[in-house]
Amino acid sequence: MIVNSKGALARAIGVYKSTVKTWILKGMPVREDGAYDVEEVKLWRAKTLCHRDKNAQIEQKVLALKENTGMGVSNIADTLGIGVKKVNNVLAKFEKYRDELDTWKAVKADYFAMEQLRYLDNITDKKLENTGARDLAAMAKIAWEKERVERGESTDNVAVIVQHIKGLKAKLKEDDARSQGR
Repeated sequence: MIVNSKGALARAIGVYKSTVKTWILKGMPVREDGAYDVEEVKLWRAKTLCHRDKNAQIEQKVLALKENTGMGVSNIADTLGIGVKKVNNVLAKFEKYRDELDTWKAVKADYFAMEQLRYLDNITDKKLENTGARDLAAMAKIAWEKERVERGESTDNVAVIVQHIKGLKAKLKEDDARSQGR
């Protein structure tokens, strides 16, 4: 199917028009007449995403081997079947951001805690009348869960406590009923 506008292409693929604009900058195929072949764009998208995923997987493997085994560059390259230059590029990319990554890891839980407060601070009486407050509460819950995961704490503690309280209440009711001869 051939479409003549970015909006029509976006609707045909199920993305935003701004996404199509970004894709064009990244080399998405455009016909000589300025129109778009939807099937060709879908193939380009799949190929581009597959390539990006493959690169991410290679980067993860390189970093894991370096961190976990202490292997040298040439051993990593041989193990993964890639070039030494590629390994060096991956390591250089991540070394460039090492300090920032270490800092981020150290403060990530606090950041998520801060996000919870920000979301909750934005719940107003007016927003409670609309659905936006529900969204803010959901974001706060997600940030809470992320904070707990970062701190190595369970995200199920509240549910467990509630179950124990319900169990205790039921047991007390049973004990009370038995003591009253019911």
